[in-house]
Amino acid sequence: MISNDGNWASGDHVFLGRVHRDSIIIRSAWHFYQGKTKANKPLWTREEKAASPIFSDPGHVGHPTITYKALKRYILCISSDMIPHRENASAEETNKWNWESEMQLYEGPTPWGPWFIFHNEKQWGGKEHTAYLPQMLSNWLSKDGLSGSILFAGDYVKRKAEYYGFMTQQFRLELK
Repeated sequence: MISNDGNWASGDHVFLGRVHRDSIIIRSAWHFYQGKTKANKPLWTREEKAASPIFSDPGHVGHPTITYKALKRYILCISSDMIPHRENASAEETNKWNWESEMQLYEGPTPWGPWFIFHNEKQWGGKEHTAYLPQMLSNWLSKDGLSGSILFAGDYVKRKAEYYGFMTQQFRLELK
C-alpha cells in the first residue's frame, strides 16, 4: 500500500507499507519502508514515524497509485492540483485550487524506486476540468503492458455534473 502525506490533493511525499492481506486491520502487522541497504535491499520498520518516503515532490503528490505487469517495471501514477494546497497560501492561490490538475507517470525497478518520469501532463483533463486519482489497473493493461485504460475521477467542483464520476482514458506506451 502507498499513501501520500499532508493534503490529499497536494502532499509532499509517498510512503510504502506492507501487510499480509489477512491482517490489514491489525496495526501491529504492518511494516513500513525505512530505506535500503548498500546492496539495494529494502529495510522495513514497524514504526510508521521511522518510515522513509519512496518518492518526494513537495506540493505535488496527490493520490499516488502503483501498478506492475508485463513490462517488469513499477509504474507510479500521481496527480495533484497545479497550485499546491498550503495553509499559508495567498487568496489568489486559494481561488485557483481545484481548477487545474496535473498528472505524472514514473517508472522504476522496485516499489521503492528509484523513480524516473516518463509522462508529465499539465492541465490533465483540459482547461475546463479537474481530473484526479489516476490508476493504471493491472487487469486493464494489455498482455505486453504497453496499452490499456487509466481509471480516474472527474470534477468535484461546481461544473458539469456529467464529468464527475467514473472516467477512463485509453493510452499506448512507446518504448525508447
